[in-house]
Amino acid sequence: MPAPEILVRSSTDASCTRVAIEVPSSGPKPSSGEPKRRCEILARFEVRGLYDFLASLLVSSATVTRRRYLTALVLVVTTLSAAAAVPWLMYWIGLSEIDGRPTPITHAVTAEQIDGLFKRLRISQPAKLDPISPYSYFLQGPRPGASSRIAWVIASSHNVRHLSDRRYWHLSGAALTIWLTRNWTPTELIASAIELEKPRAASAVPQ
Repeated sequence: MPAPEILVRSSTDASCTRVAIEVPSSGPKPSSGEPKRRCEILARFEVRGLYDFLASLLVSSATVTRRRYLTALVLVVTTLSAAAAVPWLMYWIGLSEIDGRPTPITHAVTAEQIDGLFKRLRISQPAKLDPISPYSYFLQGPRPGASSRIAWVIASSHNVRHLSDRRYWHLSGAALTIWLTRNWTPTELIASAIELEKPRAASAVPQ
């Protein structure tokens, strides 16, 4: 029994040529004349090749998309990290322009002195003095909290004599204010601010 025929495209023309395979077939025998050209198998091969091509495109597109998402994620993380580091960088730059650090006053103060200080600084009572960070300092905006107001009295007094470059007055003042709230106790802040405010309070008393 002759083998069935698989037809593929000829390399020299647009016709189809015969390739015999050893597979038994129960169909009718082919005629002995000129073989009939058929290209059904060729079409199947071309469709399968098209499927493979489209699949490779999809895989390639998915890979490119993942790479773009990964690149975007890296850029976002880098940007957020840089943005998070900027306030602390400004904080350390401000501190670097200050010669030395103030020394806290440890003597006891009276309730009347504390009330007087809070009134002059327009701080509502009861007030809680908490440490602040560069983030919370800048988020306060034009209305600083009790910690910032009391620490600023000490920071501004110290920087008048210990700031190396007056152009850094605001930045270094903010940096030292933050540093004071993080390194001094509330008692030390209040006692030192009261001591520094005494001359101002005395000058404000009518003669």
